[in-house]
Amino acid sequence: MSVDHLTPRRRLRPTATVPASGPAREMLNLRDILREFLPIGSRTIRRKIAQGKFPPPDLRMDSKIMLWRRGTVERWLDENQC
Repeated sequence: MSVDHLTPRRRLRPTATVPASGPAREMLNLRDILREFLPIGSRTIRRKIAQGKFPPPDLRMDSKIMLWRRGTVERWLDENQC
């Protein structure tokens, strides 16, 4: 039995990487915010958004994909330091 039909006909190209700076990095998803700025869980930040204690996303692509401008998050952090 031959398995030739299971091998890809062409190699896939590597995906493009997101630059470390520039316009693409100005938008942050929830994972970026939690990794770079806030040491809390994703459920906690969603609850804070619902309560109005964290700014709503600047761009919402659907119910799961939310994006914030870096400046929005940094301003909120400056205003809400303990």
